[in-house]
Amino acid sequence: MSNNDNKMVVIEAVSNFRLMVQQLIALHQKRQRDHIVRLRQHFFTKLSRRLHRNFMIYRRKRQQLEEDVVALTPARAPRQRRHSYDRSLLNSFCDQLGSTPFDIEQINMFRMDAGTFSVVCDMVKEELLPGRAPQNIDAPLTLEMKVAIALYVLGSGADYRMVGKRFEVHFTTVRKCVQTFCEALVKASLESEIRMPTTADGLETVSKDFEDFVGIPQCMGIIDCLHVAVNLPSSEPTQYINSKGWGSLVLQAVVDRQGRFINISCNHPGKANDESVLLQSSIYPIMEHGVHPFDQTRSIDGKEVHPFLLGDKGYPLLPWLITPYSPSKLSSAEYSFNVYVAKARNVIGATFERLTGRWKVLDRCLYTNIDVVPDIIATCCILHNITERFRSPYRESWSDCPSVEDATPTQPRWACGIVTAEGEELRNHLAKYMVNNFPNFDDDDD
Repeated sequence: MSNNDNKMVVIEAVSNFRLMVQQLIALHQKRQRDHIVRLRQHFFTKLSRRLHRNFMIYRRKRQQLEEDVVALTPARAPRQRRHSYDRSLLNSFCDQLGSTPFDIEQINMFRMDAGTFSVVCDMVKEELLPGRAPQNIDAPLTLEMKVAIALYVLGSGADYRMVGKRFEVHFTTVRKCVQTFCEALVKASLESEIRMPTTADGLETVSKDFEDFVGIPQCMGIIDCLHVAVNLPSSEPTQYINSKGWGSLVLQAVVDRQGRFINISCNHPGKANDESVLLQSSIYPIMEHGVHPFDQTRSIDGKEVHPFLLGDKGYPLLPWLITPYSPSKLSSAEYSFNVYVAKARNVIGATFERLTGRWKVLDRCLYTNIDVVPDIIATCCILHNITERFRSPYRESWSDCPSVEDATPTQPRWACGIVTAEGEELRNHLAKYMVNNFPNFDDDDD
């Protein structure tokens, strides 16, 4: 080959290389521009939601202050005025209760069918039976009226004044109905409706459901946290501001394979992370000390394994709380184990979606006394278990987000670095068990 031919080959190679570099630079610049556009859109979306939420907080806070001022204003005349309200809507509803099934509108109003509504009424009837009416007001609300008003508030998330106008009662009556109903249901049904397995057979049934679903043995539940937006209290408000900048109360929940709550804790302010909530919750001493029946073991490929929970990276890795592997430099067995854990954890994601979809009060800012909020959260969890147990219909439209006000705020996420040797040993053993007995996954399988 002549020198001229060699020069032409070199020139052509340089030209091709230059063209390839230019294409890579152009592709990189396009990706950077697209990324900047996405970041800008995400920023403006979050900004608009934050501004709207702040406006709603201001407006409802102002309404609450006006209500407090009215309540503190002394009456000008000693004579008590008679309050009279037309309760035609409530009366017509109560007249047909028990005789006909709920129509679509009533199911949307009360988030359950007529049979489940009757069950809820029976649970709280001892606490909410109507008393004698004072002479200066109308006859007291019946049990069904109180339950209907409370369920409508919890299901719609509407403020007390709006609900009062709809049901033609005073807004203070609505507030009292909600508070007394929540207190009554928590007192009557919390321990019976939300409870861990108390026998070895019951625990085996719960773990068997998860094993049939995802293959992981001895898993008895999924644990996670949900931040519920609240109005900041006047006392120590900064304790309730979470890492995303909005006020919340933390609901820590454990669910079984059926998506029902078996343990909850809802008294922790939003500033607390998942680890601190776990340490202060009721489930920690139960699992840490192996309270019966959680002291029972099962041999998994020669290793005795106690019942355990599955959590995300916000929790510590413990012998009874297994978290996924960190996503960097995973072996095939570790990656496959993360896939199975993610499939199992989808259960609690779907549970939270149905919980906040059915009971919209959890998806909006709770403008009430902070001391009442834990009862409201616990009541919604109890009602979730009841409606799921009686297969009360769930409309997929309840999970939709028709307005900015219905948008679920961005949930805080934590990364806990606590890893115990026993927990790591058990996780590795489970990963090996899964890869030896179930299909294996690789990164490119996604």
